[in-house]
Parts: sequence; structure tokens; C-alpha cells
Amino acid sequence: MPNRTYLLSPKEFDLGIVTGSTVIGGSSISNIQNSRPSYRATFSITNPFIEIDALTSVTWDTLGLGFIKSLSAADTFRLRAKNSYPVTTSPLRDVTATIWPTGSSLTRYSKVHRHYEFTSTTARYWRIDLSCSVAPEVGRVMLGRRLDLGEGTIHLNPGLSEPGTESRDLGGERSRRLMGGPVRSIPVEWPHLTKAQALKDFYEFMLERGENKDFMFVENLEELVIPMPSVYVGVGRDVNINLLPGFVDQYKVSMMIEELGPLVTT
Repeated sequence: MPNRTYLLSPKEFDLGIVTGSTVIGGSSISNIQNSRPSYRATFSITNPFIEIDALTSVTWDTLGLGFIKSLSAADTFRLRAKNSYPVTTSPLRDVTATIWPTGSSLTRYSKVHRHYEFTSTTARYWRIDLSCSVAPEVGRVMLGRRLDLGEGTIHLNPGLSEPGTESRDLGGERSRRLMGGPVRSIPVEWPHLTKAQALKDFYEFMLERGENKDFMFVENLEELVIPMPSVYVGVGRDVNINLLPGFVDQYKVSMMIEELGPLVTT
């Protein structure tokens, strides 16, 4: 069924310098800029922070947080942005939200990707503060400007899909997806895009990401009982852009998203 969908590229976020609270167990804070299966930032405290210097002013409107360790309903994150240090004083943007979104089942999901939309903000310095019941392990993090393509269709029945146990990671290796699973190839299509959407917005997005750079795909399940969107992190495969017969400005776009982490709803 068609639902509002969008893509999020972490291109600008990945070019930035990431610092933050102390991590342990041989992990690295920079692991949050990588979607390889076992990469994560394991913090030693329950209220760690992450700061991002984007090196230049960037305009972002969406946050994606990949949490690997189980959390509680009371856990929260706080996002702030500013054009100078310290980010904590008089920020341009200051939002707080729960990590587990309202309506999600704490017994159903042991891992979660949280996506959060906020008012478009232009700033160089960004900070994420976590307040958790246990010291969190954080996987992939994405900050960026979402590409909203309107109604899209995802052809996936989670109950009938065959889970994959192995898949090629961003380093070209074959490795089990330790972030949780199952890993799947997800068919997605946008049946009615304009020429500008198909040949400029979508094409340029996929040209920049290629087949080896990850992105976030969000589908709002507006017609289902589930009270929050589905969020996928993966890479694009088998991209097709076709002009619909008999039209001059109607295109059908389709691709496969190869998941790099768990299926979760947020």
C-alpha cells in the first residue's frame, strides 16, 4: 500500500568530526559514522553525549539513532545545534524526545532505530545527549536533510520474508549482521514521480550514495494500526527509472534496499 516515504543521506554528517563521552571495550566514537555490522560506540556511563563539528554550516531536519542495547521507556535523547561553542548555551535548536516512541512495544523489540524529524536548522555544531537506564551501545547515527518523495510502496510481508544470514558489508566483506536481523532485500517503488523528482532529486541522491554508501529509508504506515513508521538502514541495488508510457512527466522509480541492520519500527 502507498505511504509517505523519504530517504536520508548521512553524507554531510560522515564528513564531520565526532567527539563525545568515553567509550569502552575497544570501541570508538567514530563507529557511529559506519554501518558495518559489529561497529558501535559502547559508552561507560548512562548519560553520554555526542558532539559533531560539521566543519561548515549545514542544514539538517532529521536525526537517525541506532541503538543496539535494550533500553527502557523512560530513556530520552536531547538534540541541540548552534554555530559556535558551547552548543549547550543558547542553542538555535533544542529538542528532547523519548528513545522508545510512544506506542512501541518494549517486549517486542530488543533493538531500535529511532528517527526524529525536527524543524529545518542551519548550524555547524550539533550535540546529542542521552539519558538512559543503562550505559547504551550506539550503532549507526545519521543527521541530514531528508528527501521526501511522497507516496511510495514497499513490497514486503515481514511474516513471509526469508531472513538472510549473510550479506556484503560496506567494506566489501561478507559477515553476519551482528546488529540484529533478519537482513533482507526490500523492494521499494515510487510509481508516480515527476521528471524533476526522478531525474534530479532521486537520481542525484543515488548517484552520490552509489552501491556502497548507506542511507536511511523511512516509511510512514499511515493506514496500519502500528502507530509509528518503519525505519530501514541499507544500501541501494537494482535502481530503475522509467518514463511511464503515454506521459511526458510521469516516472516510475524502483530499487532494492539491502538491509544492513535490524528491521525495527519507531
